[in-house]
Amino acid sequence: MTRPEGLAYDDKGNLYIADEEDNVLYMLDTDHQLHRLIDRRDSISPEALCYVNGLLYIAGLPLPRLMMS
Repeated sequence: MTRPEGLAYDDKGNLYIADEEDNVLYMLDTDHQLHRLIDRRDSISPEALCYVNGLLYIAGLPLPRLMMS
């Protein structure tokens, strides 16, 4: 991780981490395993995260994204 920008927890206790510098969205699960959910190939630069009602909202460039968890 180079530059973590945004953090959000889901209702299961997973932590989502937006790394704007590397264009990566990580998820740290409750077993402390780190997963890459979005990387450079997806052409998004995640900056801010918000988890509401079962949905993870990702603000970044070029377009906002929505993920189901």
